Amino acid sequence: GIKLVGDANIFKFIERTYDLGFVWGLVDKNEEWALVESTKYDNIFVMPFWSSNEIPKKVCTGEWSEYKPHQIAIETFLDDWLVGMHSDVFLVGLDWSESLDGVEYEPLDLLEYFDNL
Repeated sequence: GIKLVGDANIFKFIERTYDLGFVWGLVDKNEEWALVESTKYDNIFVMPFWSSNEIPKKVCTGEWSEYKPHQIAIETFLDDWLVGMHSDVFLVGLDWSESLDGVEYEPLDLLEYFDNL
C-alpha cells in the first residue's frame, strides 16, 4: 500500500522524469543493470534510478567503474520495467546519493504514484 505521503523525493523524481521523458539507470558492458542489496530486507535487491545523469556519472567510479548511465524512456519504465521488477521481487531506489544510499520503494507503489498524477 501507499506509505509515501509527504515524500518529497518521489514527487520531485516523478515531475522531473515526466518533463524529461526518461529515467537514468546504470548498465555495465554486458548490458546488466546495476543492483544493490536492500538495507531493509535480506536477499532482496534494489535497482537504482535517477531523474538526471549527474549523480549516476559520479557513481560510475571505483568498484562501479564498469557501469555507465543509461536512459530508459519513461513509457517503457512505467509499462514494462516497474511491472517486471515487481515480478522479479526487486525494489526501486530513486535519486540516491553518490554512495548509493536512499529510500527503497515497491515498484507498484511508484507506478500508482505516476498513475495518480
